[in-house]
Amino acid sequence: MRKLLLTTVLLLGIVSAQAQIDFGLRAGMNFTDMNLKDFGQSSFYNDLANGGRDFGYHAGIYTKLNLILIKFQPELLYTRINGSMEGTTAGGQKTTTDLGINRFDIPLLAIFGLGPVRFGLGPVYSYQFEAIGDVFEDDGINTSAWNGQLVAGLELGKIQLDLRYEFGLSSSVDYLSIANEAVDAVSRPDQIIVALGYELF
Repeated sequence: MRKLLLTTVLLLGIVSAQAQIDFGLRAGMNFTDMNLKDFGQSSFYNDLANGGRDFGYHAGIYTKLNLILIKFQPELLYTRINGSMEGTTAGGQKTTTDLGINRFDIPLLAIFGLGPVRFGLGPVYSYQFEAIGDVFEDDGINTSAWNGQLVAGLELGKIQLDLRYEFGLSSSVDYLSIANEAVDAVSRPDQIIVALGYELF
């Protein structure tokens, strides 16, 4: 037991000595598919379907803990995701409705590097605070949602350039509000993200 404690203390000391903490800003664009599915019955629409991808954006801060073999990069981001829903009314008219969610994202990423090339992955916690669109309302979105994120990019001095893919692990939506009627739905958005980071210090 004493040897184990000494080894643990020694390893922690090495990690602390080798660790370097950086702080920076990041922003970018996201191309989101809301992945709406499992719709409940609607008296207004005969048919409901997920729409196409739409552009959104994000901006925020990051910290990076440089360890011996990996880098740990937590981030705090304001994110706007956008998408759409398609439907056919009882009269046969096809419609498309835009919708979106404002949220704060906290990615917790493990980053592995080989020269300037970086790869990473980790969970993303999303605090969703505002629903956007005629069929979305604040009570109909889930306040908390979990996502996963994969990262591939370049780190050139103080600049990070990432291409990321994010996929939903839990539903962002509980129900839709259509013509004052609550309609069950599931939404696990996926995003293609282009992000630029700049290290301040």
